[in-house]
Formats: sequence, C-alpha cells, structure tokens
Amino acid sequence: MPLYGSADLSMAQAPSGSRGTSPTEGQLYYDTDEDTLYAYSGTTWKSVTVGTATGGTITTYSGNKVHTFTSNGTFTVSGGSLTCDILMVGAGGGGGGHAGGGGGAGGVLYIQGKSVSSGDYTMTIGAGGSGGVNQSSGSHGASTTAFSETATAGGGGGNPAIAAS
Repeated sequence: MPLYGSADLSMAQAPSGSRGTSPTEGQLYYDTDEDTLYAYSGTTWKSVTVGTATGGTITTYSGNKVHTFTSNGTFTVSGGSLTCDILMVGAGGGGGGHAGGGGGAGGVLYIQGKSVSSGDYTMTIGAGGSGGVNQSSGSHGASTTAFSETATAGGGGGNPAIAAS
C-alpha cells in the first residue's frame, strides 16, 4: 500500500481517531515500548514484519542473499514469508567402466517468485553416481528435493560392448 502524506515524529502513541488525530491508510507508527513498526491498513494497525532466512552457505549477489546447499540441510524462514527464486540440480550419473559411456547430467529445475512462509524446510541434495569398474555400468545419481519439488538425477553410463576373440 502506498504511503500518503508526511510522517509525524511527534506522536507519543498511535493515532486512534480520538482528539482529532484520525489515522490514514498507509500511515506508519513506531512503538518504542514494543520496538515494533506498525502500518495503518485503513481499518486497523498491523505490525510490519520482515522475513529472514538461515541455512546453507549464505552469500550476497546483486543485492540478493543466496543460500547454497551442497549437502543435506535445513532452510529456515522466520518473521514472515519470503519470495524466493529457487535453482535445484539433480546429481549426475557415474560413467561406465573401461571405455564405457559417460554418465548423464542431473536435471535442472528453476522456480521463480515462489512464496515461502515461515517454517523449516528440508533440503535433500542428491549424491553423484559412482563410476563403473572394469566392464560394468556407472550407477545413477540421486535426485535433489526441496519445497515439495524434485530435480531428477542423471543416469549411469553404459558398459562397453566386448567383442569375442
């Protein structure tokens, strides 16, 4: 909601309509006793909350916080919901042994603008497949799952055809 008018820093309490101080929609009020910012919705005062998140390795890129998980972990959102862009990659498969085929790449899943509410979210990061030994195929990778979504794993590489002599 847009803020109209100007800020009044001389208020000792939230405007209530009494004494000629009716609040207007979008007006802000900071309560020093509660250390809380409030905004008037047009009918009631509502606290303004800011969601935060923890978990993974946190870096900043172009002004955005990035949470990177390279192993299983928990992504925790508190203080309100967040809008997140999510990139998930499934693990690749292992290559086939002794001149076998290469393992397949893991699937990529990109979700833009997902609303994530307060709570704990399990991040399950798929492990890569192991390479084949001698004449055996490589094993499949494992899928990555988070937020009820799955990035599928890559398949294992094939074993080489052996010609009889």
